[in-house]
Amino acid sequence: MERYWMAAAVVREGDRLLLVQNRWRVGTHWFLPGGRLEPGESAVDAVVREVAEETGLEIAVEDLAYVQDNFNREMESQFLYLVFAGQVVGGTLRVPEDDPYVVDVRWVPVPEVGRYVTWPAYRDPLLEYLAGRHRRYYVNRDAGLK
Repeated sequence: MERYWMAAAVVREGDRLLLVQNRWRVGTHWFLPGGRLEPGESAVDAVVREVAEETGLEIAVEDLAYVQDNFNREMESQFLYLVFAGQVVGGTLRVPEDDPYVVDVRWVPVPEVGRYVTWPAYRDPLLEYLAGRHRRYYVNRDAGLK
């Protein structure tokens, strides 16, 4: 089983949340901006870098929002996501031209987030966090699409 250390950001602007549509080998899905940590990179540095690369926005990380520990049996992989809360401090929202994985980026009204983020392993902790009913750690032992 392959293991991936990931960092993602919950970035709000008023009543809107920043989402990225990614093209993964299991399909196209909306989720928070973020990605893999590079060797020797801290999770905070990774999420700042990933948000800038995927959205064109610069963020300041405020706090750890929650941790997702997802085992995907279909892909024989484990994805450990450190999800941080962050605020925009600069940049301009845009879809990167040279990223083969990012299809779209947009601000989504918070009440509509569940219509965009449909993969339950990622959607449910995010919706709990946005509603203020979050835990700090979530584990999903079969985070496949089914």
